[in-house]
Amino acid sequence: MGPPVLRSVVLETRAAEAVDELTASVDRFDEIHQAFEWLLAQNPDVGARYRDFRVYVVGADKVARTPEIWLVYSYDDKEISIRAIKAVSGEQPID
Repeated sequence: MGPPVLRSVVLETRAAEAVDELTASVDRFDEIHQAFEWLLAQNPDVGARYRDFRVYVVGADKVARTPEIWLVYSYDDKEISIRAIKAVSGEQPID
C-alpha cells in the first residue's frame, strides 16, 4: 500500500456561499468545515453514491450545539468538488 492520495478541495459557488452563511450563523462551523474537507481529501469514498455525486452527512451534536451538515460532492484523481452544503437543525434547514 502506497502513501495516501490527498486531493485538492474546491468549493463551487453555491457551496462557498453556504460556507460563508454557516460560518456567520453556526458556532465553530469553521472547524467543522476544516474537518470535513480534510476527511474528503483523504477518503472521498466516505459519502454515499447518488447518481453522479456523493452525499456525506456530518451528524448533529447536541452537546456542541451543531446542526447536521449535508455535503454533495464529486471527485476525480486530483480534486474534490463540493457542489452544495446544507445545515439542518431538527426538521428545518438553517438559512
